[in-house]
Amino acid sequence: VRRADSYWRYLYPDRQLYRTSDHVRFWGVARLRSHQDVQPIDSITVELAGGAFTGLDYGQPVIARASVPVGPTGTFSGSLAFHGASPGFYSLRSMAGAEELSRTSVEIADFVTPAYQLAVEPDKRAAIAGDPISVTVRATFFEGSPVPGLALRTEGADERTLVTDQLGRAAFRFQAGTDGSYGYEVAMLGVRPALAEEGQMTGVANVVVLPAEVTLETAGEVSGAAGIISGTVWSVDLGPVNEGTNADPIAFRGAPSVDRQVTADVIQLVQQRVETGTSYDFVSKRTVTNYRYEVEEVAVGTYAADTDAAGRFRIAFPAVEDAAYRATVRVTDDQGREATDQAYLGGEVNLSPDPRLQLEETTRGPYAVGA
Repeated sequence: VRRADSYWRYLYPDRQLYRTSDHVRFWGVARLRSHQDVQPIDSITVELAGGAFTGLDYGQPVIARASVPVGPTGTFSGSLAFHGASPGFYSLRSMAGAEELSRTSVEIADFVTPAYQLAVEPDKRAAIAGDPISVTVRATFFEGSPVPGLALRTEGADERTLVTDQLGRAAFRFQAGTDGSYGYEVAMLGVRPALAEEGQMTGVANVVVLPAEVTLETAGEVSGAAGIISGTVWSVDLGPVNEGTNADPIAFRGAPSVDRQVTADVIQLVQQRVETGTSYDFVSKRTVTNYRYEVEEVAVGTYAADTDAAGRFRIAFPAVEDAAYRATVRVTDDQGREATDQAYLGGEVNLSPDPRLQLEETTRGPYAVGA
């Protein structure tokens, strides 16, 4: 058993990226496990090793080393200083004598600190499609003073050019939108300098956009000769998200939406086998037919139901047992905006049948599988 296995051992740097001349601040644990007949460690040596060259023993050369005491609880901390290191990935490792206890990786690079920073501040964290969103962009130096007259370019949900005022601020408005009516989308608002800079400077914020002021959840099953689509419709409440108390998607669900019509477009999914040609089977020594598998969508019909006092609905349609169906369920809010969900029910459609079954079909006879 290695000595290292007798200890709880961890090692953490203060960050992952360092300059070519810098300090690595670290902390870790080297605590003796219970019921082990091994002495506790009084001190730990932490080394920074690696770079473009190897030592005479083909090991990583050590560019910095420090010994630190281990406290009564098995914890330790300290720092390493190094100068003129080559860019690359290095190993930070803790040593008890000649035995390595733990190791992690850090990167050393020659990078330039950005001259200023950008912040993007929308006036809301969540919105309904079509709602106006006001956005403020702030450009400041790192000591806090503004960056005036700076040309910026927005990206993502809205694209335009801005120029900061004397207070380092720029503002714009855009209309929230979605690409579809399923669930919700996250609109990314990015901003960057319009001209090239030495360092990378970007500001990003996200806004959750829902397609309508109602949302729904659906499920489906085939029972005997009937397909059943059921679910619940809620009004959308953006308060918890915009107030910062909850960012979970389920937090958008408000009160049940009562007497709201729900429609379901039902499609039967029928698997079709299409002949694509022939090939020679060297096992059965005969020419066999090749197929591809595709799905034909057969419209079953459109069905509707209204939600009850708890926002629940139930839609039934005639179905064939073991057949596969897809139901696209829709509900609209008072402004005519649509929220959509899908439910798959019944059997399964397999576009990639088990190749062992195909092999069994093509090798029946004197060269059957297992013969």
